Amino acid sequence: MMRPARANGPHLGDVGEGMNEATDEGPRAGARTARFARLGIDVWVPRRPPVAATSRVKVRGGAGNRLSAKSSPPGPARAPAGAGNRPAPPVEPPPRVAGPSAPAPHAPAAESFRIHCHRVGDVFLAIGEDAMPRRRFMLDVAAAVRGFASPREVGAGEARSGERVLVFEWPQPGAAPDGHERAYRAFFLRQMEGCARALLAGARPATLLGHPLPGASGPLGAHFYVAPQPLDGAGKKRLWDGLCEWTKPK
Repeated sequence: MMRPARANGPHLGDVGEGMNEATDEGPRAGARTARFARLGIDVWVPRRPPVAATSRVKVRGGAGNRLSAKSSPPGPARAPAGAGNRPAPPVEPPPRVAGPSAPAPHAPAAESFRIHCHRVGDVFLAIGEDAMPRRRFMLDVAAAVRGFASPREVGAGEARSGERVLVFEWPQPGAAPDGHERAYRAFFLRQMEGCARALLAGARPATLLGHPLPGASGPLGAHFYVAPQPLDGAGKKRLWDGLCEWTKPK
């Protein structure tokens, strides 16, 4: 026996159409809802929120052509077809390649130079490059300090045994680039072990020992400085007097 529908229940046709519109599940679901309605069973299905109508936006192309496209709210980019729901792998930045390192700064190297040295008896003579044009005169000064006898006036055997020629050159293999002062001082002290006096001719032999450059010939500490400039008669006399005063016994 079929149970009559409620007096206040919805009409069969209304229920079926209303449910189809509310659920939007197609004719199959509507038939099932209608069957429940014939049995007197109320079926309540919440309505879905109405879908907002999309607006059309006109897009103007070049050359006056009008194109219409549906605008949609911005959202995440969709994966291409067949990609599935797998998330895209993270993009790693390319590895950094270390560039060539800058060369370490080096200490400034001193310019190359030579100091010509002579040992005349117990007198050590160091001649700088600026005094080399007057080398012969400097040797005469060293011979005068030795004993006021020129090497040309003594025998050949005594001259060979009493005079020794040395050359200090810079740079030197294995030495520090800025070690020219230390190297020359060590060389100078070794030569002075067998000498009583030292003559410094020119600028570099004096300044490498830590002395300020003198303006004229004269005593320089424990040594005697000979200026490289040519001398006239009065200048030679002043030099002679200075040597005599310097060689006096103390």
